[in-house]
Amino acid sequence: LRFSPDESKNSVAIILQFQGSSTIARNRGRINNSLAGRFYESERDNPQFRQRGRMYELIRNNIESKIGRKMADGDFDKLVALTRPIGVKKKERLVREGDYCKYLYYINSGLVYSSYTDVKGLAHVDQIAVEDFWISDMHGFFSKKQAICDVIALEATSAIAISIDNFEEACRTIPQIEHFFRILIQNAYVSSHYRMAQTRMADAGTRYLDLLAKYPTISQRMPQYLIASFLGIQPPSLSRIRKALQRDK
Repeated sequence: LRFSPDESKNSVAIILQFQGSSTIARNRGRINNSLAGRFYESERDNPQFRQRGRMYELIRNNIESKIGRKMADGDFDKLVALTRPIGVKKKERLVREGDYCKYLYYINSGLVYSSYTDVKGLAHVDQIAVEDFWISDMHGFFSKKQAICDVIALEATSAIAISIDNFEEACRTIPQIEHFFRILIQNAYVSSHYRMAQTRMADAGTRYLDLLAKYPTISQRMPQYLIASFLGIQPPSLSRIRKALQRDK
């Protein structure tokens, strides 16, 4: 992939990506093998079996914090039954540009990013998702059309996936989940609009500091050329910013 130094001249796909938190649960039966990543035939085949309760605990906490009240256990059990845990290898795609995007992912552990390709064939990092964030290609997910970006695991990642059909079922049958996702989508729009404005209004150094505030470990986990692409600058410019910050310490 080639990365363009000028993100500001290209449209930004709105990707849902939120800090999360949530609860426990068992997922029964067979796992749909059509999803990106490895799906497990039974719970005991999953190497993250003992961590699954924590994964769902994080999601439940996030839902309850966003809606401002506790979820009924029965309602949360309904949501759990509509989701599946997956394991994704480093460099594996959760979403491939041009394929139909059927799933929304909650990142339990690992690092995932999305990128889209412009008319010149240049790839642009659009969003970053670390632990406790959600990510997918929202255009493909909600329109049930082909994805306009790739979503790639930069590290080995464990995630919880929900299909578009199950997403719609959850929103239709669990009012608190409909409320939760409405809040997330509103926040996603605001965040995307703010980032586009900052690309034009704030200097690269300020945008880099904002990035570090949101993702404190990102400079150790993500290659500099990908960070530079996300910021809309060239890698040498990012190197100068980092050196200046070191001198100012």
